[in-house]
Amino acid sequence: MTESPHGAVEQLLDVLEKLPFVSTLKRDIESLRSVLYERRAPRIAAVGRPGSGRSRLGNALLGKDALPTDRPMAPGQWLRVDAHGSRIDWLEIDPQNGEEPSSKDDRGATLPLLDRALAEAVPDVVLVPIAPGELDDDQTAGLDAVSELLARVGAFYETPPPIIAVLSRVDEVPPAIEGADPWPEEKLQAIDLLRQRLEAAVRERGLGVRAVLATSAAGDVGIEELSSLIFAELPETARLEGARALGRATGARRGVANQIVHSCSTLALTIGLAPVPLSDAFIIAPLQVVMVSAIAHLGGSPWDRKAALEWIGSMGVVGGTGMGLRWTAQQLVKLIPGAGTLVSAGIAGAGTATLGQGAIAYFLGEGPKGLPRRGTPG
Repeated sequence: MTESPHGAVEQLLDVLEKLPFVSTLKRDIESLRSVLYERRAPRIAAVGRPGSGRSRLGNALLGKDALPTDRPMAPGQWLRVDAHGSRIDWLEIDPQNGEEPSSKDDRGATLPLLDRALAEAVPDVVLVPIAPGELDDDQTAGLDAVSELLARVGAFYETPPPIIAVLSRVDEVPPAIEGADPWPEEKLQAIDLLRQRLEAAVRERGLGVRAVLATSAAGDVGIEELSSLIFAELPETARLEGARALGRATGARRGVANQIVHSCSTLALTIGLAPVPLSDAFIIAPLQVVMVSAIAHLGGSPWDRKAALEWIGSMGVVGGTGMGLRWTAQQLVKLIPGAGTLVSAGIAGAGTATLGQGAIAYFLGEGPKGLPRRGTPG
């Protein structure tokens, strides 16, 4: 029976923490523990009225039709979305219908739907989608109700989650143009005026939003910028799954992959300082497998040893022989008095970095020319 990736990572990190010569690298170990072992799906809450484009916005972020748009979702409940390996936890709240009567918590107070969801999990980011039609009147889309609801979010936690206001469905802003790419200047100006109006409205209510964006799920307008903003707000434990799920967040996958490679290479360099030949092979080899498997997961492949072996097989005989010779040289050089250990450590660190960059090129479809590529992930 194959050991789960979570179990393998946990055992490896436990071993690393017990090694005296890596005690100074707790930061890299804890970073790997957060990103790999403690990884979880990003939690995104969308606070908006029905018709504001909440579910369409979630599908645009995922790049997949994973959330239902033809029927209302269960109000105030986290939905665990797994769209072919792209995972997010999604919560939709209607600010004008957020109460559930006759439900009591231990304090004897009425428990609104939002409070129940917040007690279950803290959102990493709160989106406030507002459709253009909601800005036509002086009520400003019921933003007062949104403001009251977000105040409850802020009161629930010492550090409230960041808020991003979204002018959604901007393809519906007149004039209606079908198939026009790019949109005419007249339409773009109308969209920007509405965005400025929304920005003034949220500022007037003191919502403290991080940004106000104009988006359209229909034409992917603003989705890349929104994805990048959401990713930038994610905690370390949600960055790996966030980078995979938010595929339009520019540079997110490569950034997380480079973080993993850097931590693994630094640890391999330190472990390579162990003066006893062969002692590090039982640690560095599993470390490299975990590294390659995590990068494969970022690229859309299953996170398992099979993915790592698939990549090694793609390197062919020359690549496999090169890896073997590098490892042999690393062990033999330790027999050289004095500088041998330092040279071995350099080989371990550089070799791990090379393997990591090769995995990025292969699984993420990018990297230096001449390296095998698996293709751009979907």
